[in-house]
Formats: sequence, structure tokens, C-alpha cells
Amino acid sequence: MKTISLFSLLFLSISASAQEEIIAAGYSPAQSTPFEEIRLFPNPTSEIIFIKHGDLIDSYRIMDMQGRIVQEGIRNAQVISLIDLPSGYYFIEMKIGEATEKVRIQKY
Repeated sequence: MKTISLFSLLFLSISASAQEEIIAAGYSPAQSTPFEEIRLFPNPTSEIIFIKHGDLIDSYRIMDMQGRIVQEGIRNAQVISLIDLPSGYYFIEMKIGEATEKVRIQKY
């Protein structure tokens, strides 16, 4: 069963002329992002984050809550070790082509 995004529900509730303007602006409810198939687990973690479909990732950066880059890597990241990082919350920013996605992770 496919889930319907909030954007799709809003898109379907507006007039046809407004839908055409949205599509002309480059948005489409049928568009998918390259990150829809990517899953990070386990989260929270004690040492390692696994990235399902990580072969799609061009690069990643891990940032602390102050925005400082504490770790980064390139190409085909599927397993990321957090063993050298202290416990706490971080953001992992993944890049695929020009698209980026930022996810909060926790190391305990």
C-alpha cells in the first residue's frame, strides 16, 4: 500500500488551474526524491549507522548540534562508524546529485 504525502493531499484539493501553476513551477505530487528509498538504522545507536540503499549516496557529513562538521565521507557509504564520537545528538547530511537530506541521529 502506497502512502499519500501531505503535499499530494493538498495538491488534489486545489483547482485544476492552480495545479497547472504548481506543475509549471517544477513541483509535482508524483515526483519522488532520491531519499525516499534510503533508511538509516539503528537510530539511536551506540557505534554504527547502516544506510539501506547507501550505494546511491554521493557523500555525507555528520554535524554536531552547533553545526560543526565532526565527520564526513564520500561515495557508497553503507556503514558509518560513530565510535569516535561522544554520546549525543547529531545531524547526518546526505547528498545525492544536487539533492540533500538532513536527518537527526543519536549516539548513546
